[in-house]
Amino acid sequence: LAELDISSIGVLYWAMKPNSKHIMHKKKKNCKITIINERSFYNCINLVQIDLPDQITRIDSLAFGNCYKLEEIILPKNLEILGYSFISGCNLIKNITIPKSFRKAHTGNYYSFVGSSIEEVTFEEGTTNIADSIFYGEITTLKNINFPNSLTSIGSYSFTKCSSLTEINIPKNVTYIGSSAFSFTNIKTLILPNELITLSKSAFEKCEQL
Repeated sequence: LAELDISSIGVLYWAMKPNSKHIMHKKKKNCKITIINERSFYNCINLVQIDLPDQITRIDSLAFGNCYKLEEIILPKNLEILGYSFISGCNLIKNITIPKSFRKAHTGNYYSFVGSSIEEVTFEEGTTNIADSIFYGEITTLKNINFPNSLTSIGSYSFTKCSSLTEINIPKNVTYIGSSAFSFTNIKTLILPNELITLSKSAFEKCEQL
């Protein structure tokens, strides 16, 4: 399967086609898709490339789970919501960019990046707020965070238990850091911005290297 003109994506639809390798959208400007449903591409074990239209605003839980050969995922520029474990088992995906439109990560018993192998995350310039719990859930592979200069707020539990995180550079315009934002990490040095107004409870709890 070299190319597809996708018009709709249903629950488990592509999961029933595990041999698909390349999924692309020919008419991205006219695309009407806004949601990729739960497990839509689950266990597509030969999928190596997917081209997601920018109109997509939500990617549901386990949408790309166990796509073992998927090397990269470029999140749509209008993405707002992620379900839990959406790239769980995609061990070749090491880097990801979060678009400035993003506002809500999954919370509860499971979290958006649980089961992923992300080592570096970049937040798009223009982002002002890091969503609560976005990398919560023992994302032990995460080592590097690239914050934009536009950032003003870091949400609660954003990077809790990211135990491989040893260094962060908080932008000068940040005024708010939420509860437990960096708790249980291994950050060794910390410089708080002069503009900081609120440092919430337990923001750096159990950061024993500090």
